[in-house]
Amino acid sequence: EAALPVLTVMGANDEVIPEASVRAVHDRLPGPKRFAYVETGWHMLLRDKGAARVHAIVQDWVLERAE
Repeated sequence: EAALPVLTVMGANDEVIPEASVRAVHDRLPGPKRFAYVETGWHMLLRDKGAARVHAIVQDWVLERAE
């Protein structure tokens, strides 16, 4: 069983998927992981007005793995 690095990103204002459900799935994942909670985010994080913040979170996470 291979455990790949995982980044979970959730918007605080998501009205579609409950935070508890997202965190429960995230917590069960094996291997290195990070949970990023975007205070101004909604369900469609990449389409939010604050999408640049999400892009930065993902970019930083990817670049950390490239080192």
